[in-house]
Amino acid sequence: MDEASLISVLMPVYNAEKYLKQSIESILNQSYSNFEFIIFDDASTDSSLSIIQSYEDPRIKIISSKTNKGYLIHLNHGLSIAQGEYIARMDADDISHSDRFQLQIDFLKRNEDHALVGTNYNYINEEGHPISYIQKPFLYKDNSDIQIYSLFYNPFLHPSIMLRRKDILELQLKYNPKFYVTEDFHFWTHLLFKKKGANLPQELISYRIHKNQITKTSSKQQQSALKKLIPIILEKKGIPFTENDALLHSYIPLSLHSTLSYSTIKEIEEWLLKIRAHFYKKNEKETINKIIEQVWFFTCRKGKGEGLKLFKLYKKSTLSFNEDKKKSQQIFLLALFGNIKLLKKIGRKISFLFPKI
Repeated sequence: MDEASLISVLMPVYNAEKYLKQSIESILNQSYSNFEFIIFDDASTDSSLSIIQSYEDPRIKIISSKTNKGYLIHLNHGLSIAQGEYIARMDADDISHSDRFQLQIDFLKRNEDHALVGTNYNYINEEGHPISYIQKPFLYKDNSDIQIYSLFYNPFLHPSIMLRRKDILELQLKYNPKFYVTEDFHFWTHLLFKKKGANLPQELISYRIHKNQITKTSSKQQQSALKKLIPIILEKKGIPFTENDALLHSYIPLSLHSTLSYSTIKEIEEWLLKIRAHFYKKNEKETINKIIEQVWFFTCRKGKGEGLKLFKLYKKSTLSFNEDKKKSQQIFLLALFGNIKLLKKIGRKISFLFPKI
């Protein structure tokens, strides 16, 4: 296999003994085998380091820290020492499907103008069983859609991505600790300003949901980081904004489990209409319409318990031009009752409307 096609795989590890073997072996068993596997142990206090050291595969390079530095320090170190033409990410609690690298590298070789490719994914629980009840963010595949979608949401699952190293070096990109827990979103914002990105439609990562995840334990930090990140995103996209516009925009990427008041949702509607008008002027009507309708729907779903006035707002808004019956039913019931557990207790006749809330 051509040495120029070497992949550098970066995986930070901290106290991941429960899932680590599955993660490591999912990389070692890739059908595309020409890679260096750089594993950073961040001063784990469990048996993680011993587990890593038990593998004798020459592709594994272990970098062990005596003090806990945080995964961003290690990821930046990895970017600086990677030897591969491509850089792939992996997390110590997830599972990569066996053809992941092959499919990603094939895509990047066919699309020389793309600097980044992520993949679709599925959720698994702590025991590795599939999870179907969690709402998965909508996955856009093409660069034209991703460029607009990234105005509102993180368009890539971080541990699924593969990067072209020369583009990272050219742009001198690193993970910025000031945006901790949204550092990947910040990274893509700068990368997509200059380069193209895509997502493969195949589910090539099993993303594990468990109680110790950073994304589950740092919601306040996420909100703080988003408030710093949103002005950068809007500026990169060339959208004029006020301080209040940026604040409203920062509520959009928050978890679906967060709650917004009717008045805030009304203000967000006005802001989304301004954004839509901006893209209409750029002759990107079809793409912005499709994406902003999704944004509006998920924003209204955060108005739990706001009553019929929210439902009327959703129905009357020109942002709902593409809404379907099931979406309207979800908004109606959420606005009226506001409690998913209560709704499901009402009976099976309506619980089918909420398969993924």
